[in-house]
Amino acid sequence: MDKYDGLNRDMVERFAPRPGRRPLLPPMSEKAQVALMCRMLFHEGWNEHIAGHITYRLKDGRILANPWELAWDEVTAGDIVTLDEAGAVVEGEWNITPAIGLH
Repeated sequence: MDKYDGLNRDMVERFAPRPGRRPLLPPMSEKAQVALMCRMLFHEGWNEHIAGHITYRLKDGRILANPWELAWDEVTAGDIVTLDEAGAVVEGEWNITPAIGLH
């Protein structure tokens, strides 16, 4: 894993120039990254409850999205839903917002 994977190179070089004992970010699945983004946005004051959605398009065209029924601060990697290119749920146990058609 590259030291800069998922990080801003300039910020790391400025504030964390020494390697340290552990990587700044542990390896995370794409679903974990989406869940983390939901929680970070909530922490920064974006509180859409169940109305908003965060999506990430995978290289194969599928889409990862947060479920409709959970607030952003509740989402875990196991809650992230996988959609096909048409927006249908292909993996996950939650529902998805009707607004997903905007993507």
